Amino acid sequence: MKKYQEVKTRSGSLDYITLKLNKKGTKIVLNEWFPKEEEDIKEFKADKKNDTREENFLTRVWPKFVAEMKKPVKGKPLPQYAVVLVLRAR
Repeated sequence: MKKYQEVKTRSGSLDYITLKLNKKGTKIVLNEWFPKEEEDIKEFKADKKNDTREENFLTRVWPKFVAEMKKPVKGKPLPQYAVVLVLRAR
């Protein structure tokens, strides 16, 4: 829930999270989040400060999100859920 809270609002500190089922298939668990790497965090903070998160979404966030969703696990696609913050102009 903490990571979900970090992604769900304009003031949050994440652009997206991905979730998956645990091995038993009984619970949904956090899989990945973005930004995570130091360079991505710097870019996120700059976009947030300059109010350019929406403007740069297609170049900074979307390609990494698509790549994450396409990652196979042991050669097979991984069923996942995603929460993506989609900003709208004010």
